[in-house]
Amino acid sequence: MDSYSIAKELQRFEDQNDLSQFYSLYDKYCVILHPNHYLLLMLKRHIIILSSNQFSEMTLVELQKIKDMCEEVDITGSNNMTF
Repeated sequence: MDSYSIAKELQRFEDQNDLSQFYSLYDKYCVILHPNHYLLLMLKRHIIILSSNQFSEMTLVELQKIKDMCEEVDITGSNNMTF
């Protein structure tokens, strides 16, 4: 499957707020795409945003997964900066 086809599929769900749908798409494409592929980064950002209003209801495992995703999409590299 090429990037264009994946992007078209992601676009169909862009306006939805179904977190489980985005997790399904992530699980489907994380085995195909490089972890830093722009489409996978977009998916991670959608998951992070949709999860943000559910933090108090999440388990520690789920919170850790979101934390990991946040670090993966951090393009500033701020978690590696030293002063």
